[in-house]
Amino acid sequence: MAQSARYAESVTPNAILLAATLAFWPVWIWYVERLSDGSDEPLGIVALITLFVLQIVAGRKPFEQTGAPANSGFPIQPLAIPGQPANQSVNSGTPDSVVSATRNVQDGPPSAFEGEGGTACDTKGSKTLKIKHSSNETKANSFPHNRRVSNSTEDNAAKLHSSPGESEDEATNPVPCVEPWSSAYRRVYFVSIVLLVSYCATVLTAPNAVQALLAALALATICNGLAVVCTLRPGDWFLIGLSLPLVATANFYCGYPLRCVITFLSCEIIQALGLEIKASGTELISPTGMVEVDAPCSGIKMLWLCSYLAATFASLMRLRTVPSIVLMVVAVVAAIAGNVLRVSALFFLETNLRSYPSLTKLEEPLHQVIGLLAFLLSAGIMAGVAQRLKKPSLLTAPTEVHGRKKIAIPAYHTYSMLTLCLIAGVIPFCHHPATAPADTQVFHWPATFEGRTLTLMSLSGRQQAFLSGFPGQVRLFTDGDRKIIWRIVTKESRQVHPSTDCYRGMGFKIDLKPIVMQANGLRWYRFIATRDHEQLEVRETIQDQDGGHHWTDVSSWYWDAFLGRTKGPWQVISVISKAPPAAEQL
Repeated sequence: MAQSARYAESVTPNAILLAATLAFWPVWIWYVERLSDGSDEPLGIVALITLFVLQIVAGRKPFEQTGAPANSGFPIQPLAIPGQPANQSVNSGTPDSVVSATRNVQDGPPSAFEGEGGTACDTKGSKTLKIKHSSNETKANSFPHNRRVSNSTEDNAAKLHSSPGESEDEATNPVPCVEPWSSAYRRVYFVSIVLLVSYCATVLTAPNAVQALLAALALATICNGLAVVCTLRPGDWFLIGLSLPLVATANFYCGYPLRCVITFLSCEIIQALGLEIKASGTELISPTGMVEVDAPCSGIKMLWLCSYLAATFASLMRLRTVPSIVLMVVAVVAAIAGNVLRVSALFFLETNLRSYPSLTKLEEPLHQVIGLLAFLLSAGIMAGVAQRLKKPSLLTAPTEVHGRKKIAIPAYHTYSMLTLCLIAGVIPFCHHPATAPADTQVFHWPATFEGRTLTLMSLSGRQQAFLSGFPGQVRLFTDGDRKIIWRIVTKESRQVHPSTDCYRGMGFKIDLKPIVMQANGLRWYRFIATRDHEQLEVRETIQDQDGGHHWTDVSSWYWDAFLGRTKGPWQVISVISKAPPAAEQL
């Protein structure tokens, strides 16, 4: 009883899990807002639902290592007694019978041993066994989840008998099982502490995506290692990362570099076929014309889908850590290779369709078919590798979710984690963000645009709030028929969103159209935005102050500005007009 004073009695790990969940409240608000405003693809929800379904399936699967059915409590194997057949039952009244017992733990924590005479109890609370140790003390190794405690030598043999002095209350109310604080739990505790401290240190400065990743990893670590609400395999950890709404962020930061790689590899393939072609950035230039690999061809969505399938396969097949990582790498390589073949095929399609103007209506359907075939090829390669990795030596042991349990967590460990959770939840209330100073630079705004006189319009309160902290200035003009949003940007920033994100956030459906090139060489990114009966055509371009360089997407502009290839300020021009008839939207 004196030893138990050092532990937080009756505190289950689920209490720590609840405290951590409440501490990450800013992350949940951001997550819901990000999914509900429509600015990002809702693919993270698919990964999250898949993770829950896999946990339910894993929890209902019987424990395959033993012949005992699931939910059977503590299966105790037949006791081998010298001089008796192995299948003969043991009389609890047999005095001082030396036995060798091996027990597999399935549905609950192992027995707790105290002193010389310990009490073993099952999770059902239906049986209490008294165990008396021999001269050598029985040692039990404690690991999270599934444990196997084996006493195989005569020196560690135990005598199984009923205690003659056992009271009626003791028989009907067995001692509850409490897991000892093992080295495995210490490792889980250390990782959880590191993640909680990292979250507290970055909650005021790091981007929301980084905070969400730290919070998700911390909760998953507590769930998997302490609370045992779930049993996570390596593939499940990848699904946790994919559940975050980060597709738009990946497009912003990774879209342009990935397009450059795909353009270069596609150029190599086309040159190998004997055609004269060269790559310049994201452009494929041939004697018959130029084809640009625009933002939708970056392959971010295909990369996400292949990664999602790889993580799901790794979880379903119970792959270990190294095979799971190998499968994820194969998924990334297969997605990039599939997109390279897709871009190469589209190059031939677009250059040949120019000779047959009557077939231009087939261009968009053929784009969809080629994209689908490229994805199926990538998924097939990944599935083939996954089957090759399905070997017994590369698989984890089947596990079963145990549900709630109690762990003898030392008091100072419990209180330190609860204190960190409290600090993490309070820090956001203590932060008062300073109002960004207004940009006082004087810019010369145009009086005309494309031969039409511009009239300045006032921004709404919502628009002004959205532009808080924007690195530059914004004006809204009209020429009578169209609206022109003119943004002057003074430095590269993630706050320079593409117009597609804004219109998705307003509930519009986006239909991307080919890039438009004007007679002066200025190119425009174009799409049709549809909501109810309203249909708008939006075109957008980015150019430097003197008009010498221009970009059709924010990712390529950001990297050129970040690497010093261009100097600001820059102009982002968005033209909104009523969409033309469907026949004229090509």
